[in-house]
Amino acid sequence: AVAAAIAFFAVMRMHNGRSLRALGALDRPPAYHGIQLRADVTAADSLFHDGMTAYVAGRYDDAARLLGASITALPAGSDSGAAAAAHFFLGASLLVRHDPTAAAAAFARVATAGWSPYRDEAHYYRALALLQTGNRADAATELHAAAAGADSIARRARDLLARLEAQ
Repeated sequence: AVAAAIAFFAVMRMHNGRSLRALGALDRPPAYHGIQLRADVTAADSLFHDGMTAYVAGRYDDAARLLGASITALPAGSDSGAAAAAHFFLGASLLVRHDPTAAAAAFARVATAGWSPYRDEAHYYRALALLQTGNRADAATELHAAAAGADSIARRARDLLARLEAQ
């Protein structure tokens, strides 16, 4: 009887882990609509541009490598907008490549760096990454943060949060 109970709980835990990963599945990567580069293009700008060219083409391995290099090439104290975009699309590339732990870290850099146009989306996509790792509690926290607005990401976050809480 004890062995049967242990087996039951092991199967239920395994099922819950699969359910969380399924909730965190990425249906499509975030869209990129372009960023106007400054007249004085830096090495980081060029790497970002090349990385986003790879991203739009669906070459996420190349995108992750180039976006990571663009982050490394950013001068200390550089524009947080450029860093936020690079970290956000690095996280998206990593999520598509099925590396949710690294993706969650990249999205965290955007979500906690102050205001950026990517902040709410970073909370949402970080929640997806956390769900894929089985981290229900932190994913719920990220979904609550993303759900505060009135845009499509907020609606998606509220829907996902309701599905998560129903499990």
